[in-house]
Amino acid sequence: MAEPIAYHVEDGVAVLGLVAAPGAGLTAELHEALVAALDRAAADEEVRALVLAGFQGTMGDPLRLADAEWLDQARRLRDLCARIEDGARPVVAALDGPALGGMLELALAAHGRVAGPGTRIGLPDVALGLLPMAGATQRLPRLAGIRAALETLLSRRPFAVTDPLAAGIVDRVAEGPVMPAALVFARDLAGELAGQGGTPRRNRDLPVGVEDPLGYQTEIAAARDRLEATPDEAPRAILRAVEAAQLLPFETGLEFEIDEAEQALKGDQSAALRHLLRAERQCWRRPDFATDPASAPARIGSVGLVGGGVLATELAVVCLDAGLQVTLHARDDRSGAALTGSVATIYDRAVERSRLSPEERAARLGRLSTGTDLDAAAAADLVVETTGADPEARGILLERLGRAAHGQAVLATTGPSAALERIAEASGRAGRVLALRLLRPAHVKRLVEVAAHPGTEATALQALAQMLLGGRRIVLHSAPRDLPLGEEMRLARHYAALGLIESGVAPTRLQTAVAAAGLGDSLLAEIDAAGLPTLKARIEAADLPVPSCVETMIEAGREGRATGRGFLLWPEGEAPLPDPAVDALLAARRPSREMPASGIAALIVAATANRGTRLVREEQAQWPGDLDVASVYNQSFPRLSGGPMQAADRQGLFEMQRALDHFIAEHAPVSAAPFWQPDPLLQELIRNGRHFADLDRVAPPDWPPPELP
Repeated sequence: MAEPIAYHVEDGVAVLGLVAAPGAGLTAELHEALVAALDRAAADEEVRALVLAGFQGTMGDPLRLADAEWLDQARRLRDLCARIEDGARPVVAALDGPALGGMLELALAAHGRVAGPGTRIGLPDVALGLLPMAGATQRLPRLAGIRAALETLLSRRPFAVTDPLAAGIVDRVAEGPVMPAALVFARDLAGELAGQGGTPRRNRDLPVGVEDPLGYQTEIAAARDRLEATPDEAPRAILRAVEAAQLLPFETGLEFEIDEAEQALKGDQSAALRHLLRAERQCWRRPDFATDPASAPARIGSVGLVGGGVLATELAVVCLDAGLQVTLHARDDRSGAALTGSVATIYDRAVERSRLSPEERAARLGRLSTGTDLDAAAAADLVVETTGADPEARGILLERLGRAAHGQAVLATTGPSAALERIAEASGRAGRVLALRLLRPAHVKRLVEVAAHPGTEATALQALAQMLLGGRRIVLHSAPRDLPLGEEMRLARHYAALGLIESGVAPTRLQTAVAAAGLGDSLLAEIDAAGLPTLKARIEAADLPVPSCVETMIEAGREGRATGRGFLLWPEGEAPLPDPAVDALLAARRPSREMPASGIAALIVAATANRGTRLVREEQAQWPGDLDVASVYNQSFPRLSGGPMQAADRQGLFEMQRALDHFIAEHAPVSAAPFWQPDPLLQELIRNGRHFADLDRVAPPDWPPPELP
């Protein structure tokens, strides 16, 4: 087995090269090899400086490691940072490619940093509810100043080394290959040290906020004010650690950072965020997908969109952003010009907001063509109809497209998919037909639900999934259904809330309890926004009994936001307001009941997750984690909750069942009892001591690696 660290000396500079990116992170073996290489350089009298090369990517993945392993790696990383910083010879980190998380922390301990022109750096730990654990909160304010330190630590995205934000972090940006520039910088530092004597300057010894201590605290106070309204705990912990950098000696500040980081790692928010990102990475896969690149389906390179409308415009942008050729079919030249103009308008706005360069806009529009020839659109690798017509009409259209499409083309419909198998059969090529359901606007919302019927070929599904991943979409698989998974989970949440109101819980009490539990502060607003008549129709379509409180609200003219009154008051142009009159209206129709806030929140989670359990058991959804992704991206559960299935795991499945059983016995109207009845799969998991997360871990290998930000 090859050594993980390559070692050689060039004209007095020892180069320590990481042979391969450490997918498993800073293992004990890699740590030992790095320590040995550092000791070897320290013992070599010819070595005047060191360069760390090949250190890019991240140092370990907290989504793949158990908490104890992550803490072990953090300890090893802190040890390496201390060894590098305390060394008698200057160390330069050569950054070429992304340097994120622990990799950047390692570079911050070096005495200098040189980056290639395309390098991006960042500390995205906060996106997972985590903190850096190797001194970044203490070193960054010393190197880059308080403002740049806070922006780097609190930002969830990497930034280019050419960004002004990187000025205090990266010493030099190479115009060409990074290694020659890093070697030159290392020799420069060695020369300076030879002239001055002593040891290299340690970043930990730099003063913090000495020149303007009041300004430092002003930045801290401003950041604290900005974070006041957010429920995220990790940013506030980072802020406390950065404040400690000014107030405490380095070693004490480092211990403070470690304590805050370990508390965050053990917290519910980090567990929820890591679960959710893990689920996002997994949900595109299916057990029948090829894991060998040699047997993978051909890449989709072109897309034909037939049917027009706003959805066709949004899908065109998604596909153009993914680098595909797009053909928009139009009824006539005027309609074609309107479609092209709509796409151009979206890109014009992106340029105005500096999200896209004029050159990128031109390149994307250059891959777009519009015409009235249906066969031209049908000649693409993926042909999507966006008519929104009834199943019979869509079947007729797909039959026409299927005759013109090439043998390996994939055909997709975008309407309700319960009749997908019938539509596919009508096309004459059922194995290549599937359904797409997109959140709107589709070019902004990343979640795409893909439905396949029993006869859909796995290669068609995999080709589509890989194409969507290339467009940075989150791909969710489901069985054919009229109501997307996210909407199904939202309906379950709303129905649970209505059931509690029906049982006597005051709406204002329910909203307060749900918000206090971190399950969102807009539940009643969501119900009002849907509209009580619309919600009634959805409940009936789901074959559930309509709670009488819904009828009461409709009879009283309180139909929701559209009428200005629902469970909330909706003043024109203003935020909705609680309305005590609703409590009085409902109290006159059914007895009021007192229920602890914790019990209300627990039942909302339990009932929603119970519905999700049924969807998994009936194979409407692949894994529980898929339902968490659908719920969060559909904005029916807050991201910090991890979704309803994760929240139920945290609550405890046995406690979930007890809450449902108690509600059926004491509160639920008899006609609604089946909705609250614990699902057989839930009971099976409890008997076997398992959790929903255990079902998520049954997944095929990673191939190809998902392209997620």
